Amino acid sequence: MVQISAASARGEVPAIWESIALLPVAEAAKRVVLVQHGQSTWNAEGRIHGSSDLSLLTQRGESQAETSRSCFSMILSRARLLDQRELQRS
Repeated sequence: MVQISAASARGEVPAIWESIALLPVAEAAKRVVLVQHGQSTWNAEGRIHGSSDLSLLTQRGESQAETSRSCFSMILSRARLLDQRELQRS
């Protein structure tokens, strides 16, 4: 049986939490993008290949990789420009 304190029920922060070191708050929003590789010959056959590199990209996989490259090249070039501005100010 879980017991809830009166303070918790009222939405108050328990005193013990005030002494716990919290992670620092990020100063700026961060973006994390996960990208899967393009379709491989083994993907097309429904085979699981784990870390093997015996499988090659299919024509569809090549197209998917090119699309990813195009999308990320714009984002990365903007990031490089921002990074260069930061370096010039220091």
